[in-house]
Amino acid sequence: MGAAYIGLIGALLGAVTALAGSVLSVRLQARHERARWVRDRRQAAYDGALRYLLRALNRRSELAVSGGRMVSVIAQEHVRETFDDLVEAQFWFRALTAACGDRQLERIQKAADDLDARVASLSGVGASQMPNQLGQELGETLRVLSECAREDLKDNGSGGRRRLMAG
Repeated sequence: MGAAYIGLIGALLGAVTALAGSVLSVRLQARHERARWVRDRRQAAYDGALRYLLRALNRRSELAVSGGRMVSVIAQEHVRETFDDLVEAQFWFRALTAACGDRQLERIQKAADDLDARVASLSGVGASQMPNQLGQELGETLRVLSECAREDLKDNGSGGRRRLMAG
């Protein structure tokens, strides 16, 4: 009878150990999946913000002579596309404030606010002035975004996960 109890206790101990291992494995897998989802979301937000900001900054329709030099300009028919790209960049910057790491949050929020202000300031700008003004005013935003992306994407930490999961 003693051997039966020992066998029963051994079987119960083995079952509990297997169950605990299974639960731990599922939790680790879920944590890994969540971290990968956050990383992918962060990557997508940086990609979108960079893509649309660069599209707006680099759209050129024609060349013109101004002050004896050749300058690129946006033709009137392409102004709407440029504004559409800027609005997309604004969207991705706001998505990025939810997805970026905690160390980048303040810089990204300031860059997003600056982008909003710069886009609002373009309302009275003519098509021929747009490329020069965009290049001058948005260059700093692009620099900050690139630096944040480089630092944030090399950092595999979980910074920003709480904001992303809550939002």
